[in-house]
This record gives sequence, structure tokens and C-alpha cells, in this order.
Amino acid sequence: MQLFQAFIQVKAGDKSLAASAGILFWQQVHYKWVRPGIITYGISPTVDNRTGQD
Repeated sequence: MQLFQAFIQVKAGDKSLAASAGILFWQQVHYKWVRPGIITYGISPTVDNRTGQD
């Protein structure tokens, strides 16, 4: 995350580093938009493989 943040300091345009896990656990990298992936289907991106019902 720190490397990405340093890199984008001088870059124009929209930025995103947050896929499913980033959306849930790292709000500081949401930037202008996020990219929900597996959480769209109610599946957790964590290693315990929980579902939306959990």
C-alpha cells in the first residue's frame, strides 16, 4: 500500500487499490472507486471462506 501511494503521488487519473478485501479491511486505499469481486456473490475474501450468511 505504501509503494502504491508513493507511486500515484505524481500520476493523473482515477486510482483504485481496493478489491474485495481492500473494501472490507483497508478504507485508506479506496480512493475514488473500488472493485468488489467475490464479495458481490456473498463470499468472504478471507481465508476462512465465510459466506454472506455468516
